[in-house]
Amino acid sequence: MIRLFIAITIIISSFASFGKPLPVKPSDCYSESSFCSTISVKRINGVKVLDLEVFALIDRNQFPDIESVIGRFVDFYQWPQYVAGSDNINFSISESVDSEINSYTHKFDYTIKAPWPIRESRVYGIAHFEESTTSFPGSLLSYSFKIDKNQSYGGASEYYGDVHVYNKSERFFEVSYKSIVSPTIKIGLDLAKPYVRKPIEEILRGMYQ
Repeated sequence: MIRLFIAITIIISSFASFGKPLPVKPSDCYSESSFCSTISVKRINGVKVLDLEVFALIDRNQFPDIESVIGRFVDFYQWPQYVAGSDNINFSISESVDSEINSYTHKFDYTIKAPWPIRESRVYGIAHFEESTTSFPGSLLSYSFKIDKNQSYGGASEYYGDVHVYNKSERFFEVSYKSIVSPTIKIGLDLAKPYVRKPIEEILRGMYQ
């Protein structure tokens, strides 16, 4: 019986080892606040894209359980309120479409700040969020998302990623948001980095602060 238990444990561990890793935050991530973000240019399948990660410590006095944490994220109607008054992003549409158990659909249309002489760039489309917790060992709840290219979209030729709730403690949860973005704005990717990073980080800060 003990041998059988050990064998089952090894099999389960083997399957888990094939899962995807959770994002790793910078060592000084929370040294100044409960949020931090990174963005870099990387090449995927020969195409240069932006790799954006945002990390947040979530106070359990405000969000006591996993459902309240993720519920705040998928309340797409509230996203414009999270960034009300921002100079970096302005929503005209943010709503849920055909959401079901374990899946959500976000219809969005917003503008982000851009450098002179462009000034601003419109980003719009429909993104589907599907639960993917079992693909990420160590996650308490994960959703993977991607833009629907069968629907009208613009501002980004690629937009996909994951959001995770993990590292539960007595005081905090951690949330990480990771997206791969290929903006269509006609500037270099290194120049585009702050204009992509700031709006997303502001959305996450507005959600949880």
